[in-house]
Amino acid sequence: MRTESHLQPRIIRASKTHEYFSIDKDIFNRNFRPFLTVIPLSNQAKGFDRLEMDRLMDHYSEAKGMPPEKTLEELYPKHEEPKFQESGSTHRQGATLSTKKSMATDFTNALRMAKASSLKSKKD
Repeated sequence: MRTESHLQPRIIRASKTHEYFSIDKDIFNRNFRPFLTVIPLSNQAKGFDRLEMDRLMDHYSEAKGMPPEKTLEELYPKHEEPKFQESGSTHRQGATLSTKKSMATDFTNALRMAKASSLKSKKD
């Protein structure tokens, strides 16, 4: 099975640059071409650096683009991280203390019961 490489060329021929931007050739020649460095490829062929074109389009869209109706923050709200008080505690940041005082005792009792039932089932 043969796989095709889909690398984008670094240099885009002048005749194809408007297609790269997906705009009309006249609009490209009027609004973008004057700001790009022409790279001679042969006696007749000329090209433009794709990365320079990307930077130009970034600048153009920042200057002329309309802001989106919604932000990504609205789509994916950030969850606030819990805030811990700095009280000179030696606990790791992010660690929380139980509000139930009997939790350790409950755990010990549950562990003891689990071991007892495990031993009982082994004897039977």
